[in-house]
Amino acid sequence: MKKKKLGLGFLFLLLLGGVSFEKALAIEPKKTDLDNLEVRVIRPRFVEKKGRFEIGTQVSTLLNQDFVDVILFSGHVQYHIFHSLAFELNGSYGVSIKTTDYKILSDKLYFVQVEKYSPNILLGGGFNWSPFYGKFQIFSESLLYFDTFFSIEGGVTGVELSYDHCPSGTKDIDLFPSQYFAPSGRVGIGQHFFFDKHHAVRWDFKYNFYIMDIGQLACRVEKETKETIVSNFILKLGYSFFL
Repeated sequence: MKKKKLGLGFLFLLLLGGVSFEKALAIEPKKTDLDNLEVRVIRPRFVEKKGRFEIGTQVSTLLNQDFVDVILFSGHVQYHIFHSLAFELNGSYGVSIKTTDYKILSDKLYFVQVEKYSPNILLGGGFNWSPFYGKFQIFSESLLYFDTFFSIEGGVTGVELSYDHCPSGTKDIDLFPSQYFAPSGRVGIGQHFFFDKHHAVRWDFKYNFYIMDIGQLACRVEKETKETIVSNFILKLGYSFFL
């Protein structure tokens, strides 16, 4: 009886192994010429910029003015020569707001020259190169498209001069220049975030540098030239419309 049970068990194992083997043969994939074929999905860009104008406005501020708050209102016009290359003209005009610390130090530290002037006019033109674009998902189903660009510009920086450090009753102070213009250069990075094919939010971060004649701050009509390189970090945020 025991031998009979062992025999039946052995037969069952053989059958089970045969079934498993048959199943393995049945599901084994067959190799074809398509095994090495790589399929890529190519999707068109959400916003095609080539041949289009971009106009926009931004609010800007200078990040490295410790004792003066500078607020600038900016505008730009840009023509996209290619999807990734554009030529831009831009301009900014703003106001300087002196902080409490400025008013305290201006009476005590004449050598803090950087506090005696601040840019209030920026004019420039140059090229934007946008090699990167992409998208990410927000909320549950919406996609937000964006691109990233780098900019290089040349232009003019207008500097508003202040003579608060001059002694009361300084001779001919009314004849002192209140505005100084200097050639400047700018490099930066920025992004567009597209709501649709025409509307986008745009931000820029730019490094602006120019040659400043601090001799213009002397408390006399006759000025001596004392040039130095001044730099500013500019943060801009605004809106762009694509025609």
